[in-house]
Amino acid sequence: MNFEYSSEESARVEAFRSALAGDEIASKGEALQGEDAAPEVRNRLRRELMAFLGERGYLGLEVPKAEGGQGLPALAALPWHEALAGADPSLFAVAEASSTVAWLLARAGSPEQKARFLQGLLAGTTLASPVLSSPLARDPAGVALPAPSGWTLSGVAAPVVNVADVDLYVVSALARGDGDERVPALFLVSRDTQPGEAEAWQTPGLKGAGLGRLGLGAALPPDARLDGSADVPALLRRTTEVRCLRWAAFALGVSRELVERSLTYANEVQVDGRALFKNQEYSFKIAEMYALTDTGEQLCRHAAWQHDTGDARAATTVRAAKLFCGETASRSAHLAAQIRGAHGYRIDPVQRLCRDARFAELAVVSSEVLRGEIAADVLKGV
Repeated sequence: MNFEYSSEESARVEAFRSALAGDEIASKGEALQGEDAAPEVRNRLRRELMAFLGERGYLGLEVPKAEGGQGLPALAALPWHEALAGADPSLFAVAEASSTVAWLLARAGSPEQKARFLQGLLAGTTLASPVLSSPLARDPAGVALPAPSGWTLSGVAAPVVNVADVDLYVVSALARGDGDERVPALFLVSRDTQPGEAEAWQTPGLKGAGLGRLGLGAALPPDARLDGSADVPALLRRTTEVRCLRWAAFALGVSRELVERSLTYANEVQVDGRALFKNQEYSFKIAEMYALTDTGEQLCRHAAWQHDTGDARAATTVRAAKLFCGETASRSAHLAAQIRGAHGYRIDPVQRLCRDARFAELAVVSSEVLRGEIAADVLKGV
C-alpha cells in the first residue's frame, strides 16, 4: 500500500494552502476567530470565506463529479482538510458541516431537492448544518409525525455548527407512519420553515464556528423527506465514518501547525545565549509532538484507504484514527503551551489553537464512545 500523493495532487493542495495564507483570506480568518467579534460580523465573514472555499472546489471534495463535486476518495481529500484546519480551525468546522449536508444530498436527495439546494451548497452561498443522530447513528436527533400538510418535527440537538446563521439543515428523525412503527428518516429543513429555537453558545475555542443548541419544532412540507428509498441507518453509519476521517484530519492539521509554531518559537528564543531547542527538555517535547502527529497521519491514511476500498475492518480503523488523532491534537496543544512557558497562557494564535484542538476529541463521536466501540469490535467473538 502506497499512501503517498502524486505530484499533481500535492501541487493542488499546496496551491490551496497558499490561497488560505493570502493576506485577505488570512485577515478575514483572524477576524472570524477574534475574541470580541460581533455576531453580525462573524456571520458576514463566514459567508465570504465559504464563498472562497466554494470557488476552489473544497465544499464538493467528496461529492461525485456527476453531481458537480470533485469526486475525491477519502484518502485524497485528507490533505485538503488538514490544510484548512491548520489555517483556520473555525472555518473548517463551518465548511465540514455544510459539506456533510452536500454529501448527504448528493447521495439521497431527489432530483428536485438537488436542483434546489446542491449548487448553492457547493458554491458556498448556501450555509448548512447536519443535525444527525447521536454517536454512531443509534438515536435520531428528532421525531417526525405525519400531519395534514406534511410532517411535524420535534426534538433537541447539540452541538450544532453555525446554529444562528444557517440556510439549511439535514435532520435525522424517527418518522412515524400510519401505524406505530417508527423508521429512521432524513429531512431537509430550510430557514423559511422556521426550524426551531437556536441558542448560540459561548465557547472557549472555535470562536468562529457558531456552536450552539437547536430546539426542533417545525412544520415541514411532504417533500421535505430526503431519504426516499435509501437505507438510512447504513447511510448515517457511512456519514459518521466520513466525518470521523475529516475530524481526524482536522486534529492532524492543528497538531502540525502547533509543531511548526513550536519549532519557530524554540529557534527564535534564546536561553543562556543559545536557542531554546538546544535544551533537551524542549527538544524532547517537539520530538514527541512530531512523532505523534506523523504516526496519526499514517493511521489516518490507512483508515481512509480501508474506507475507500470497502475493507471489512474500515469502521474500526476509522474509529481508532479519530481517537488517536484527536488525543494527539490535545497532547500537542499541552506540549506547545509548555514550550512557551508563561507565554503559552496568553491569548495569541497558539493559545487559540490549543483551545480549538480540544474539540477534536468531542466532534461527531467523543473519545469515550470511540473507546467503547473499538473495544466491542476487537472483543467481538471472544
